[in-house]
Amino acid sequence: MAVLIRITDFVPSTLIKSQEMDDELNQLVNLLSGVSTTKDTLLKFSDGANPVLRVDQLGAGVIQQWLQNGVVKTVIDNSGFLYIGKGVTDSAPISGLINGTGGSGSNIAGAALDFAGGKGTGTGVPGFVAVRYPLITASGSGLQSLSTDRFPVSVGMYTNTTPGTAVANTATETSLFTGATASPGSTLTIEAGSVRAGTALRMRFYILFGTTGTPTIQFKLKFGSVVICDSTAFNAPTGVTSGLAYIDVIVHINNISSSGLARGHMEGRIHNGLGGIVTPVFFSGPNGEPTVDFTANKAIDLTVQWGTASASNTAQLLTAYISRMRN
Repeated sequence: MAVLIRITDFVPSTLIKSQEMDDELNQLVNLLSGVSTTKDTLLKFSDGANPVLRVDQLGAGVIQQWLQNGVVKTVIDNSGFLYIGKGVTDSAPISGLINGTGGSGSNIAGAALDFAGGKGTGTGVPGFVAVRYPLITASGSGLQSLSTDRFPVSVGMYTNTTPGTAVANTATETSLFTGATASPGSTLTIEAGSVRAGTALRMRFYILFGTTGTPTIQFKLKFGSVVICDSTAFNAPTGVTSGLAYIDVIVHINNISSSGLARGHMEGRIHNGLGGIVTPVFFSGPNGEPTVDFTANKAIDLTVQWGTASASNTAQLLTAYISRMRN
């Protein structure tokens, strides 16, 4: 890489030679006319109030184009919209790519790539990352319009890579997430101010369990200390050496203030074996519409409580999946 350089030093009261001036200016002329192949531009500017570079399109054309060997690759159009691949339109479009910085060297992690909607101010509603689908129309060459509706991207909040610690030999309510290892980027925290009215969370939990005698078992889903769903205590299958429980929960958030409202419903079943023919026990767990302060962080938790303490009454979280489906 080479930048523009001084050909000669100009000295006050000294005659400027024509060839030296020509060589000096030709670097800039060649760069601006697109014929320079050995020089690039380095702008250095120190000002806290003004940008280093401004491009002001006064006409109807695009604002900027980036080309590779004469072929348009990326464009900022007159509306300020970015098109990646082969410009705004092309007879043979190619897929575009936005990529975070990759590692260099042995076993170097790559950088994360974050997307965010526009920030609001105060209690104003922020923008959100959404998908707009081009609308298929009649046959022809007319460019399709984008859908008016914006469809939020569903995102995974949490998965785990190792099981939790088995809850056994206790009749105390205990978190099933204790001891579980979260996958990279996972979180069980609903950040203060992050949800919207209409946000929906979907959860699925797989739990390995065993029993002796006729114990009761109870599951609760909590946001912080607030119980969102409660199965209440019910009789677990008896004398199970190794069984599986499946729990599905949908939580719909209706209000996001300090007196926010969250309505959840838990549907579950417990199988008295790991495979083959099993006898399921079905259970359900609503809890009305409890009040949750969404202006403070809230930890998502799933707890279990045995009615009888025994080393053979055991429940262990195998896998958990939590996703944010809307807003």
